[in-house]
Amino acid sequence: MSSKSLTQLLLQRNTASRSSIVRLPNFFSAADIAQVFNARDEHHRRLLGPPRMARQGWRTTYLSAGGLFRAKFPDLHARLRSLRHKVDLSPIIDDAATDDDKADARSALLDGLEMRCIELHESGPGGSLNDPGHFDNGSVVTADVLLDDGFDGGAFSTRDGDGAASSHVFELGDAIVFPSYKYHSVAPIASGRRATLVVEFWQGDENRCNHRCDLVRGEDGTTKLCPDATRRATDGDGCPDHVTVSFAEHGSFGCGFAFRDESNPDEIDPAKIRDGRPVVAAVSEVRTNAQAGDHPRLVPGLVLTHVGGLAVGGLGFPELDAVLAESVVGVERPVEMRFTRPVVDFTKP
Repeated sequence: MSSKSLTQLLLQRNTASRSSIVRLPNFFSAADIAQVFNARDEHHRRLLGPPRMARQGWRTTYLSAGGLFRAKFPDLHARLRSLRHKVDLSPIIDDAATDDDKADARSALLDGLEMRCIELHESGPGGSLNDPGHFDNGSVVTADVLLDDGFDGGAFSTRDGDGAASSHVFELGDAIVFPSYKYHSVAPIASGRRATLVVEFWQGDENRCNHRCDLVRGEDGTTKLCPDATRRATDGDGCPDHVTVSFAEHGSFGCGFAFRDESNPDEIDPAKIRDGRPVVAAVSEVRTNAQAGDHPRLVPGLVLTHVGGLAVGGLGFPELDAVLAESVVGVERPVEMRFTRPVVDFTKP
């Protein structure tokens, strides 16, 4: 059976529900856990922002943002990446198949998966994932590691193939691995703090966004919505860091730009920036009393990537300035502009 066929089976919730939870006791040591919290503190220090409030009493820090966890803790990253191979695939691998066939089938599916995100979930009293129908959209395998057991309540449970709920032993340092489409939930925390590292694997790249993203990025730089997001007919651009704006009226858009050297953002010499080298245009001003003010997602700091369907990456200042001028004075309306938010990349020196 092809890896695509196996994946489609695993993304069926009735199939995923028949897979067992795999528990790996003491997967993390106390030193490993300390490294995760060091990564959290580094995330906050490096201007990626404080943990996001996912729901009441539940905060999420995206440790994969900017490649932070991969860059700072490569050994721990590699161990986490190996967890995808622990998932129970027995419901989708023919019991009559030979051991070699089963091994080939596992490799066909799991070798092609990459980490989608590495998330630190911290929750306190009242925090919960108290939804028995919850599953991880768009991912294939999920792994959780318990980092803090100083809490009451907060039991982890799943729904099995017969619809019955099952609670699972989940102790400090343990890892649990399961298909992402298996229904799972966390009961309300009565007291204390519950901290869990959540890693999701999918058929895409490791996200560098500071959020859980629906965009799969190819090696050639192209992007597409993950299959699950496509099926859900996701509105918008599939990623909060990608913004599309359409200007329908003639005249000024009310959006100012600052130009900088594409390869050297620290270069501020205007003569060099205008000498023809590739530049980028970043939004520097959004006037609220103009067209731009009608688009709340258009904010300073976003980088222009397309004007009217034309990719502007790699253009020098004269060409890019001419494109922007033509978009303002041209007769064709609406004019669509696409922007992206630059992501810090910790994997580069």
